[in-house]
Amino acid sequence: TVRAVALLDVTTELPTSPSHRATRCLASAADFGVIPRSTGDRVYILGAVGMLSCFDTGTGDLIWRVDTVADYSATVPVFGVSQSPLIEGDHLIMLLVGEPDAMVVAFDTATGAEAWRAIETTSEPGYSSPIVITAGGVRQLIVWHAAAVTSLDPATGAIWWQYDFPDPSGLTIGTPVQNGRYLLVTQMENGGLMLALNPDRPPATAPNPGIYRRRGLNRNAEGPEDLDQNDRCLGSTLPDLGGGSFADGTVIRIVQSPGYVAVYHETNHGGGANRIIPTDGSPHDPLHVRRWLGDARGRWEGSTLVIDTTNFTHKTDFRGSHENLHLIERYTRVDTNTLQREVTIDDPTTWTRTWTVLVELGKMDEKQNLIFESSCHEGNFGLTGILSGARAEETKAQTPRPE
Repeated sequence: TVRAVALLDVTTELPTSPSHRATRCLASAADFGVIPRSTGDRVYILGAVGMLSCFDTGTGDLIWRVDTVADYSATVPVFGVSQSPLIEGDHLIMLLVGEPDAMVVAFDTATGAEAWRAIETTSEPGYSSPIVITAGGVRQLIVWHAAAVTSLDPATGAIWWQYDFPDPSGLTIGTPVQNGRYLLVTQMENGGLMLALNPDRPPATAPNPGIYRRRGLNRNAEGPEDLDQNDRCLGSTLPDLGGGSFADGTVIRIVQSPGYVAVYHETNHGGGANRIIPTDGSPHDPLHVRRWLGDARGRWEGSTLVIDTTNFTHKTDFRGSHENLHLIERYTRVDTNTLQREVTIDDPTTWTRTWTVLVELGKMDEKQNLIFESSCHEGNFGLTGILSGARAEETKAQTPRPE
């Protein structure tokens, strides 16, 4: 049982009472996205401004701490440190981005002493958590930072291979995923990259680039139409799987009335969406009637609200699915403060079978349950910046280099 989980960076001495200590330390993990790691009687926490701490799970006492900013001149990314540390044997490994040669650092789990450091720091850290896989007959530590995807020996920090995959915005967010001999990473700037891993040995250089790499739409966009709905402030899109928090404006409000249910989605800064959904048993609109948010019809199955949505438009774009997107949402109130939202997604022209996402929504405090319309269009310098940047890149590419 973990009694102390320090998810916030605490620079002052913790309260002396173990119960108070645990209460103080059990701060919202969702605010940072950092997952605590534990082994036996110890738990390891990486805080939002780079404070790495080890606590005794029985007493809550601090065993050791590393201030990565003070000790390594580490760079804290814009949205705070959110990548989770990794335990491999006796090492606690993290994407630290210390100067000048400590992009990745392994610490001794018992003492906090540095075991090894690797990779010259030439980019931002990003937000992706490291993973360890077995490929080519060895254990490989995979780290994805804003400059490249790198494979290292988790025991020594020696580099097995590296593949350049820069993200100019530094938003390397998703965790790399291994499936058999393939390794997949995705980013919003350059799309997806799938690498083919060598089956019998770790390559000394970059592996085969593999079967898939897609250029993102927000690079060299011809016009606003080439950009996604969020960049253009056109409001929320379905299925609206969340990923944000109330603090950054991500909420869902449901209002019931006779014969109808109204659902309002507000997603981060991209603008909201209103859905007025009949629950009177009326059929869907004819197929030639297409809507940005689809045509929704609701019904009750016991205490569960079921919403069936079809008739999306060709402008709909959810992971490659367009007018054939079909959603079935199931809203069930699990307890007083928890609403379970289950979304089943189907499009036979895009996926081989249906798939389902389960999201739990927490009820907000009634006194603070205020939804403010996002001012996305006001000061939307992002859109003009993307387009002017694309034109500048084109001009630079056409300009002859001096002899």
